[in-house]
Formats: sequence, C-alpha cells, structure tokens
Amino acid sequence: MAGKLCKENIPVERLVGRGSAQATAETSVMLSGGDRNVALVSCRALPALGAVEVQTGGVAAQGTVEFSALYLTQEGALFSREAQANFSAVMQVEEAAPRMRARVRATIERVEAEEKDGRLDFAAEIRLEGVVVEAAAEALGTGIESETPMAERRARLWARVRAAQGETRLAVSETFPLADPAFARVVYAEAHAQTDPAKVRDGAAEVSGAVTVDCLLSGAEGAQAVGWQRETIPFSQEIQAEGFREGRAAQTGASVRGLRCEVVFPRDEEEQEGRLRVEYVLELSAEAGEEAGAEVLADAYPLSDAPFQAERESVRFIRADEREEQTQTLQLEIELPAGQAGFGEIVGAFAAPAALDIVGGEEGTVVEGLLRVSLLYRAGGEGELRLYTQEAPFALEYPGLNSTQVREAELGAAAFERVSPTQAQVRVPLRLQTQRVDTAEMEVISGFSEEGEAAALPTGAILYYPDPGETLWEVGKRYRIAEEELRARNPEEKAPLLIYRRLTGF
Repeated sequence: MAGKLCKENIPVERLVGRGSAQATAETSVMLSGGDRNVALVSCRALPALGAVEVQTGGVAAQGTVEFSALYLTQEGALFSREAQANFSAVMQVEEAAPRMRARVRATIERVEAEEKDGRLDFAAEIRLEGVVVEAAAEALGTGIESETPMAERRARLWARVRAAQGETRLAVSETFPLADPAFARVVYAEAHAQTDPAKVRDGAAEVSGAVTVDCLLSGAEGAQAVGWQRETIPFSQEIQAEGFREGRAAQTGASVRGLRCEVVFPRDEEEQEGRLRVEYVLELSAEAGEEAGAEVLADAYPLSDAPFQAERESVRFIRADEREEQTQTLQLEIELPAGQAGFGEIVGAFAAPAALDIVGGEEGTVVEGLLRVSLLYRAGGEGELRLYTQEAPFALEYPGLNSTQVREAELGAAAFERVSPTQAQVRVPLRLQTQRVDTAEMEVISGFSEEGEAAALPTGAILYYPDPGETLWEVGKRYRIAEEELRARNPEEKAPLLIYRRLTGF
C-alpha cells in the first residue's frame, strides 16, 4: 500500500487562557476656592483601557480612571471636581506569548473620595479580566491518496475566526435651550451610550445609537434654582474594514470620554438667555466574525488486510465568540432616621459601589456588594440643600450569564421617588455584559503508517453482535468493510449484523 495524507491549511482561533489582576488608581486635587469640611454627595469612577500587550506568560494592561465628585459646601452650594489617575497591572496567563491577541475588561469594584484640608483624595480599585486568543492556520488532513481502496470518514470543522475589526472616534459638540432660564452653571454631568444592532455591508459596518447626557444645574448663587436636564444625542457612523460582509453579524461598542458640559451665554446683546453646551469624545468599535468551515479527515481505514496504523490528534478551537448583556434594577427603600429633617423636594439621587463582587458559574451570575446611595433634597420650599447618605447591601441575579465571562459591569443613572416626608424609593439599573467564548475539540488523522503485519480478517459470512453503543463505522473498521456496504446488508441495523466478505474461494 503506497499513499500520502493530503493536508490543507484551515484557519482557526484558539483560546489560550484567561487571567485576572487587581489594580489601584489614586490621585488628589485641590477643592475650588479653598473649601473645607464639605459633604460628599457622589463619587464616580469611569475606567478606560489604554495599551494592552501580550507578553510571555502574561498580559500587561494600562489605563486611566476618570473621577468625578459632587459635594455640598457648608454654605449649601453645590460644586464638582474632576480628576484622572493612571493604573497598570499584569495578568498571569502561563501559555501567553507575544503576537497573540488579548481582550481585557476593567470593572470598578470600589470607589471613594475624601476631603482633607481643602484637598479631595480619590481612590478606586479596578479588577482586570483578560482572555488570550491565538490565531493559527492548522495543517489538517482532508483525504488520503492511496493505491489501496480506503474508507474515509470526514467531519465538518466549524471554527469562528475574526473577519474584521475597526474603531473610530467622534468629537461631539451640541447646544440646547435651558430647561430653566434661571440655570447658570452645570454642577455635575454623566453620559451613557447605547448602540443599536449594526447594519453591515461589504467593506463597512454602520454603528448607530444614542448618547444620553444628564446634567445637574444650578443658579448663579448655587442655592436657588437646582434641577436636572436630560438630552439625548443620536449618532450614526460607518466603520470601514475589508472583512465586513453583508449578512455577517457585527458586535458593537460605544463609550463616552472627556465629557464637558457648561452653560454659555451668547455675545449677541439681543439674546440674553443661556444655553447648555455638551461636548465629549465618542469612541465606537465594531467587530465581525465568520465561521470558517472545512471538511477534515476524522478517520480512515483500508478496505483490505493491508498494514495500516492511523495517527490521531485532537484539535481545539474557538467555536463561538458572542456578547450577551442583561440589565437588572436594584430597588432600595430609603427611610430617614428620627430627628432628620424630612423630604420636601428631592433634587437628585446618586449611587456608587462601596464594594462589588461578581460570583456564580455557567448557569447564572450574582452581583453582590454594598451600594452607597446619597439623596440631595430640600426640607421644604426654597430652603437650603440637605444630604442624606446610606450604604445598603445588595444582590442581583442574572440567569444564563456565565460569571467567568463578564466583560463589563456598569451602574446606570439612579431614579428616585418621594414616597412620604420620611421615605423615598431609589432604583438603580446595573448592566452586565459578557463575552461568551465557546471552544470545541475534534479528533482528526494527523498521519498514518504502512508498516507492520497485515490485518487478520475472517473469511465467509459471520454474525456479529456489536458492543453497546458501537456504530456501523466502528464495525466496518474492525472487519475492513465499507460502512455503506455494511448498511446495505443490514438495513434495519439490528443485532446480529451479517458480515459477508468475498474472499479467496468463497
């Protein structure tokens, strides 16, 4: 028997490994006007990943945290301060090597701010989770060229590979009429981006959605007109890359960086009313994958007694790579302690994690921790602003989301409702996004040997009782008979099987 194994390069991606690390970001800034003994209303931290480098044995990640704090002075005026701090960490992934690709997510587990002698100290704990992926071209057998008739069994290998990836940045600047002409300055602002399903055509993906901006504004003196203004700004932008194809799904992402909101007054003397100006940088990304399908040789044997020894190997590859997300709402009942001035008008509610932990398994995820909730309110009429802060434990269930695949956890804007002079209800959405990476494994023939003794095969007709679970292919392989021939002689595939060989003198 003379022959050779025919091979073809099949593109696959392998999940090399996962890693995690803890990082800390800290900074300190002076308060405006030398303020002292302020009451902290809210502290927010927004992580942004920068350089990510796969190294031998790990993944190095760097990034920044944008801090924003809202505080109340002793005179009852609202102010905010922003700051930025860097962080870095190395996630240990033993199998990692340069030229591999990594996806890293950053989640704020704790954020706090504290005023000391006119300075505001910020600190945040960041958890980094990373997945390392290797793109490869596997030389896999697709058939055997042989002088001896062969029975070949092929299997379809469906591997997911990245077909296209692109990103872009947009500088956005919009102005809006003020909801209340008494507003003179923006005290605090936050933004959330939401994307719609991408429209993909050949060579480009259109990423669309909207950015919702919430601004807390006050009058010139700070203690008079105070209220919220929400603006929704739609966006639509093409991201071009050669691998985008019509009918191919794309995963999208959007984030807002460098948010700046202010009240501006026109220079035209005929118009004195101010306007709200919103500026930010919108970061958009799109990624498309495709299934690279190919028939590979899973097993083979000669249809004769010729010597034959197959060498088999296991090929492991990424079968699916998809994002999922769920949003659950945390509902808190706030009750003022005895002796505290009651709620007249609630101006705003603010929430931030004092601690956050993501636990669970493949069947579902639970996010638990401690939430710091602050209510900014007036006791009645046009009285001075007051603050009440409470820390509350929480646990939210996310069925069907694998906790080891969580890519992002984000708190949304808190909604509030006054129930009575001593009670309020606060609702805080928490969105989880996971990156589900499923792997598959397939046994294939990697080579064969023609050495050794010829197989000893029975002649004539025999009756064979298969072992439990034994397939016709396995029976045919045992007796070197084509599976199709065996099936033709045993159409009902019931034991015993008739095995009939036309050999010497029979």
